[in-house]
Amino acid sequence: VLDMQPIAAAVNNQFEKLMASAHIELARKPLEEHFLDLECTRRFGAASTHFSMLFPQLLGFRTAMVDAARTNLDLEIAKMDASIGSDEISTDNVKIINLLLVKNWGVSHELQFSSDFVFAIRSKLLTKMKPDHMRALGESLKDMQSRVDLNKEAARLAGEVMERFPEFKTFAREIFNTKASAVSFEEALAHSHFKTVGETLDTEALLNVYSTYNKTFEYYVNMMCDSIQSFPQDDVHAKIQKLSNSLQGSKDKLKNQPAKIGELVGLVAAQWSYLTAVAESGTDLRRKSVKQPHGTQILGIFCILGVGSSRLADRLIQIGTGEGKSVSLGMSAALFALFGFKVDVVCFSSYLSERDYAEFKDLFLNLGVNALIHYSDINQLTSRVMQSG
Repeated sequence: VLDMQPIAAAVNNQFEKLMASAHIELARKPLEEHFLDLECTRRFGAASTHFSMLFPQLLGFRTAMVDAARTNLDLEIAKMDASIGSDEISTDNVKIINLLLVKNWGVSHELQFSSDFVFAIRSKLLTKMKPDHMRALGESLKDMQSRVDLNKEAARLAGEVMERFPEFKTFAREIFNTKASAVSFEEALAHSHFKTVGETLDTEALLNVYSTYNKTFEYYVNMMCDSIQSFPQDDVHAKIQKLSNSLQGSKDKLKNQPAKIGELVGLVAAQWSYLTAVAESGTDLRRKSVKQPHGTQILGIFCILGVGSSRLADRLIQIGTGEGKSVSLGMSAALFALFGFKVDVVCFSSYLSERDYAEFKDLFLNLGVNALIHYSDINQLTSRVMQSG
């Protein structure tokens, strides 16, 4: 019989040391050097999650860390109370609020209380700030997110803050659209990083399909930007159903139906852009703030669907970090489901899986394919497959 007491004592000792180091990270002030460093907090969060089944006492350690993180955040917000509601806010204070948001978002994510953190920040901080101050904060976050060369981790966290908080989604969208639209479909297709293994794609077929896609999408998204109230969503929905039904017999050789598949993808993309704008209460839409697929993503969708290939087959595609895998997967899932396939979209992280599903849920429901699409992490998929026999 293995005596677990010495092992548990050793684990406790190591966690107490790691916890002490994490406390030092939490105690740093916003303008101090290394304020955004979260290495010990990250290690603590990961270890307490992975080993809590063997050592339940680790959950107590994590609870104590969460309480400390919340207390520390409340103290920092209290220090800012005088300037938050004032008519003027200094550049330094905007920077401090930015740093507090970004760091504590990282902390809440590592310690798994991000939903509570979002609620606390919105109720205790953002709701008290004036519109001009919110715009200044959004611009500060946007600047941090774009400066990957200075601090890659801070840039990533700033991007997540802008995505997670509705108040900053417009800024996040503008950044992504600017970055993504810098590479056109034609440039992505011709880029040296775009390589195929085991087959040669028909680039002419891909370009033909994209031409129809682009014409369709541009027509409807421009209509939406002119007047979202006039967007013909029912007409678009009916056309999607009609086209997807007409392609049932060709779904394994979509290359042979370039006009139809191009129009279908354009309509699905436009419907997604419209539903997203409605969910975000968009009224005064600008093209650069509309959620939309871009060249690299559309090329990924076409490759998954087998456009440009002799037939639909198993495929493995790789899309670079920050180039929009979630959009390519969400759009592809909707299109495959329209053709009657059951679709699994699997991610290593349950948080990312839930986030990506939420981004496309309205589209799946609108198209009537939600029951055919399952988002999960790899553990959830494995359990479901084993339980189904």
